[in-house]
Parts: sequence; C-alpha cells; structure tokens
Amino acid sequence: MFSFFLEKQPFPHWQLSNFLDVDPSIIECVEQELIKYPAWHRKENDLYSLHQTPDLKSLKALKYPAITSFRDFLYKEVREWLARTSGIELLPQVDSTGSCYASTDCLLAHSDQVLF
Repeated sequence: MFSFFLEKQPFPHWQLSNFLDVDPSIIECVEQELIKYPAWHRKENDLYSLHQTPDLKSLKALKYPAITSFRDFLYKEVREWLARTSGIELLPQVDSTGSCYASTDCLLAHSDQVLF
C-alpha cells in the first residue's frame, strides 16, 4: 500500500508516495482506454476549463477493463484508506471522471462546499 506525509507549506496538504506502485504498462492501458473513450465534453467556468468524461461508474469492464479496474481501486482501497487515515466517515457516493487539461486550461483552488 502507499504511504503519506503531511506538508505544511505553502498550505497544509498530504503527499502520497507509491500511490500507483504498479507496472507502468498498467497505467499506459488506462491512459489508452481514456484516449479512445468517445464521450469527452468541454467544461468551462470561472474556476476551471478542461475536457472531462461522464462519471466512470457506468463503464462496463468488458469494454474498458483497465479503467474499471482503476475505478474499483479508487472506490475500495483508496476510499477505505482515506477514511481510516483521516478519521472521517465518508459518504458512500464516489464521483470519478477522466479529465484532460490542455496547456491553456486551468483549475483554480476552491472549495466544493456551498455555504448558505
């Protein structure tokens, strides 16, 4: 499993080591399946600009075996590790997408939490 350590500069964050400690060809398979995925959509607003897939939860393993295997890794091992490490009870819903940022795209730091 991967390890982590807390950094405090320039802001508090975790840095993961060996997060994907696998044969590089596995990552290349995920990348190739994402490149060939037909349903990328452009998304733009004041916080981000990128191309993104729909949520990966609906993908079928027979058609996208590498992506679904990685998705399942995120849904199970990473989610369990994050809950255990942070001490926070996570919601059951996991959102996962493929995202592609071109050289002129951006993702600004922000919180997804909406306060009323």
